[in-house]
Amino acid sequence: MAATQSFAGRVLVTGANGSLGRALVQYLAASGASVRALVRSERAAATLRALARPPELAIGDWSDAPGLARAAADCDAAVHLVGVLKETPTQRYADAHEGTARALAAAATGGTLR
Repeated sequence: MAATQSFAGRVLVTGANGSLGRALVQYLAASGASVRALVRSERAAATLRALARPPELAIGDWSDAPGLARAAADCDAAVHLVGVLKETPTQRYADAHEGTARALAAAATGGTLR
């Protein structure tokens, strides 16, 4: 996918290790953005390091507001791609929706503009 617009800022991408996330990381990098990816594990980070244009990596959990605020520091924008694909006793859809609100608040605390 070729980038059709340029963006010179830094973008935080949560859920960057998923199919959509990896594609977005590459698209943003091709458009000139500096990309920071928040991933949950070193294993996920290794997957992103193998990309043609690897992002800056932050390892942590998107539901940890202080950690997310640190990951969002100095970012101009954030794209939150984390979601619950299948509800389980430990992952509920409602938690994911509430978590998104927390993620947006944490990104704003970290200085993210959009």
